[in-house]
Amino acid sequence: MISLSDPALLKTVYCTRGEFVKSNFYEIGDAVANGQRIENVFSTRNNLFHSRYLKPYQKYFSMSTVLKKEDLADKVVLSLCEQLEVRFVDNHNKGKTAPLADWIEYCAWDLDWELTFSEDAGFLKTGADVKGMIHTGERTMRYLGCFATFNNVAMYSFQKVMERVSSQGEKSRGDLDNFLEAKEQHPDTVTDNEVVSYLMMDKAIMYNILSYPHVLEKLRSELDAANLSFPPTYEEMKDLPYLSVVILEGMRMHPVITGIIERIVPSTGLTLPDGRVIAPGTKVGINPWVSTRNKDIYREDDDEYRPERWLPYENESEDESAARLKRMRDADFTFGSGNRRCVGKYMTFLELHKVTSTLISRYDIQLDDTCKQWSPRWWWFSFVDDINVKIQRRLQT
Repeated sequence: MISLSDPALLKTVYCTRGEFVKSNFYEIGDAVANGQRIENVFSTRNNLFHSRYLKPYQKYFSMSTVLKKEDLADKVVLSLCEQLEVRFVDNHNKGKTAPLADWIEYCAWDLDWELTFSEDAGFLKTGADVKGMIHTGERTMRYLGCFATFNNVAMYSFQKVMERVSSQGEKSRGDLDNFLEAKEQHPDTVTDNEVVSYLMMDKAIMYNILSYPHVLEKLRSELDAANLSFPPTYEEMKDLPYLSVVILEGMRMHPVITGIIERIVPSTGLTLPDGRVIAPGTKVGINPWVSTRNKDIYREDDDEYRPERWLPYENESEDESAARLKRMRDADFTFGSGNRRCVGKYMTFLELHKVTSTLISRYDIQLDDTCKQWSPRWWWFSFVDDINVKIQRRLQT
């Protein structure tokens, strides 16, 4: 395995043509249902398989389709606020320390569940890890680089598929029904097994906002001036410049994937910028945590949370600004790149904008200095614990 660090190689190694195929590392992402191994759009190393099986339901991950379900996201955000207020803000619970990282994770799981199965999974209502699914998911990610498969998740998803197929009730608007619709339209491609497949950067974003008072003040001023709804709509938020760069910088500082995204050098070999050639068949890859901390692109303060780097600088011409920002965006590896870019990108953007803007505009939130600092954990995916805060209602709300 050769770890590459030059972001200029992103478009070569992860090109849309898929010439650098995935390594056998990804085979452990296969699921097992009813004793049968299920290759999926994440784990497959076959580009034809990937293209054929993604095409029938790719349209369901577009921003226009995701926004048709925005009210489901609103429902979950309202539940988050209700639980935070009951447990940490109002009456005898006023002033209690809130483990914000846990509650953002409950929100994320409930939202993904609502969007996928059109059901309330109950993470927020119970304030707990329902059926140990979060623990199981994290444990799976820990062993992803060794030998784990997604058996438990696959079996539960398969069960939900069978329940929905046998149901005679009115269709919901969840992703599961989208997949089943694709199955009806493409019976030769989308079988019951292929429906069993798919979806926490907001913790890191919130922690960084709360850690930099000037960022919090500037963001809150922008949100207040926008006179947002509760919960805010994506249409209201999508063009707010400082909110956008706060989220961009949070994703840059704390990408979800912390391991090397492996590919195999094709028969033509890989020529590096300095002229050296990597032989065909060699495993290569780039780690998102490396590409987003390139000093030539992000400057010497690459390891500092500074949203303003994504905005035009003073005394910088329009062309200079455009060129600099393009280099930064081209080096962004948050959602992967090329023909295997994460299909959940737009769902993630909706969630990050909605939760971040709601919490910052509705509440006064401060880190609890009496508790230890946050605890990031790096496996193949990153996890964050111990963001302990004090929450109060803002006076104007």
